[in-house]
Formats: sequence, structure tokens, C-alpha cells
Amino acid sequence: MADDYALPKTVIVLLVMIGAAAAVCCGYAIHSFAVGFEPGGNGIKPLSSEQGDYMREVRARNLEALAVEGHKYMRTR
Repeated sequence: MADDYALPKTVIVLLVMIGAAAAVCCGYAIHSFAVGFEPGGNGIKPLSSEQGDYMREVRARNLEALAVEGHKYMRTR
């Protein structure tokens, strides 16, 4: 008796998708009204040279650690 819906399943899915799109639009409207989307407001700032150096160092360390883990895995196979 679970298949006795007043609407076909495809219509229910379509209504849910339309409702989700409406919720996204309402959220966008509320956010733009409350906070606003100012150009150049709190965008991504350019990195300082120290921060760039640090991020390169961390990336290199992580890649080395990943390579070590990969070699360990290949040896145990």
C-alpha cells in the first residue's frame, strides 16, 4: 500500500527540487540583504612572502610524508 500516493513520484521529486532551489534563492537574498556582496570587501588577500614560503615548506613536508607512506604500502604488498 506504500505506492498509493496522490501524486506520481516524479512530480514529488520535481516539487522537492523546486523547493530546494527556492530555499537557496531565499538564503542568497537574506545574505545579500544582511551582509551584502561588496566588491573588494573581504576578498582573498595576497599572500605575504613569509606566508608563501611557509606554505611551500608545509606542502613539501606533506608530499615527502605521503611518498614515505606510499613506499611503505608498496613494500608490504
